[in-house]
Amino acid sequence: SSGINAEYGNNRFKKPEPKKEEPAEKEEPKPAEVKKEEPKPAEEPKKAEAPVVLGASDIDIDKEKQEELNEIFSAYDMVGDGNIELSQMGDVLRACGINPSTNQITKYRDGVDPDPKQRIAFTRFLPIYATIKKELDAKNMRQEDYVGGLSEFDRDVTGLLYAADLRANLTRKGDKLLDEEVNQMFKGLEDEKGMIRYKDLVAKLHEESKLLELVM
Repeated sequence: SSGINAEYGNNRFKKPEPKKEEPAEKEEPKPAEVKKEEPKPAEEPKKAEAPVVLGASDIDIDKEKQEELNEIFSAYDMVGDGNIELSQMGDVLRACGINPSTNQITKYRDGVDPDPKQRIAFTRFLPIYATIKKELDAKNMRQEDYVGGLSEFDRDVTGLLYAADLRANLTRKGDKLLDEEVNQMFKGLEDEKGMIRYKDLVAKLHEESKLLELVM
């Protein structure tokens, strides 16, 4: 029993072994938060500005001519409501004696309403007619000016100029053009002697709405 007591006594005063500290778990670095960019709202397409037409006070058309135009306009009224469809505008303008380009017709038609089935009255049509006629008259005046300017270089009054001279001026002066553009302009106009009837050239440019400052 004394041995047991001695062993007990020794265990009683024995220092407890220090607890082994477990290594602290390494915290894995959190991935950096990627900020999601909010999608930008889609930009609305810019609406083309409606073309400016002449006001009633600016329309220089006498009463008799307006009545004549109204009769032509009314002939295209297939419903009997005194209106025409916008899709008919080009036909009515030509019937009224002017020859607008497709671009002009589209511009002024869409300026009223993009829907070609929409109907318009003569009071809405007349300012459009007057505006386009004014534009065409100005173009015709410029055409005459161009022909007059070129005729000064036609010393023999033949109505012809050398294509080479015209090309040199078109590619080197004023609104300079590329050779390819000049080739397209001269296509079908240059004769076997390398001459061009300049009235035909100006008329072609006028028809294609490409009249340029022909600086000689």
